[in-house]
Amino acid sequence: MRLQKYQPIHENEVERMQKLEKTLKRLGFAIVFLFVLGIFGFMLLAGVGFTEAFTMTIETLVFARDISESGILRVFDIALLLVGVFVTWWVLWWIFDLILQGDIEKLISNIKFFNSIKKMESHFIICGGGRVGEYVGEMLKSRKKKYVILERDEETVNELRKRGQPAIVGDAMEEDTLRENGIKKAAALIAVLPETEKNILITLTARELAPHLVIYSRSHKKTLTQRLKEAGANYVIVPEIAGAEQIIQQIFKE
Repeated sequence: MRLQKYQPIHENEVERMQKLEKTLKRLGFAIVFLFVLGIFGFMLLAGVGFTEAFTMTIETLVFARDISESGILRVFDIALLLVGVFVTWWVLWWIFDLILQGDIEKLISNIKFFNSIKKMESHFIICGGGRVGEYVGEMLKSRKKKYVILERDEETVNELRKRGQPAIVGDAMEEDTLRENGIKKAAALIAVLPETEKNILITLTARELAPHLVIYSRSHKKTLTQRLKEAGANYVIVPEIAGAEQIIQQIFKE
């Protein structure tokens, strides 16, 4: 998956970017609403066609045309103009504030990044951005597979994204986080947090949300392997045992 240009994430930065994105959507909705209101208002009150109503709306909102009408049409025209001026100043002030804070490039970059994550299908969700999670990501990347890494620690996410990993700040134990990252469209989930108990909770949640999902889970104790399988894991890996088996295979390989 091609990543957007890296922009660092600081504490609460994801939440801030989400708020900025919501504000941008509100601004877009306000502008569209004004045009729709103006067009249909002029069509109804002035008795003109769509094209002329659209032209009148543009002239009112953008060029503040001279108002020569009377009656209810004049009231509507003035009201549309005043609301248009308010929205225009709101948009300009918001953009000016973003420029002062240097957030425009960061906002655009992160919106593109998060949207690219949301659109993924048949991808792998890696829960945990530690050494194991990062290595799994590298192996998937070498095989040109789509994946996303979920990690709670912002600093770890920054480091992962610097190294070209599609990492997101989020708690994989929360249903909303898994939904937002497309668990129902994913090919598999890989739970590799160092704490087996957390991997059990992730597995339980993931299995409930996506009954047919393939789940791989890491266990730091052999005794907890059965618990993970009961929780819904298709495959359970104990790193210490897997490492020992590889050593033996190397020793006795023909």
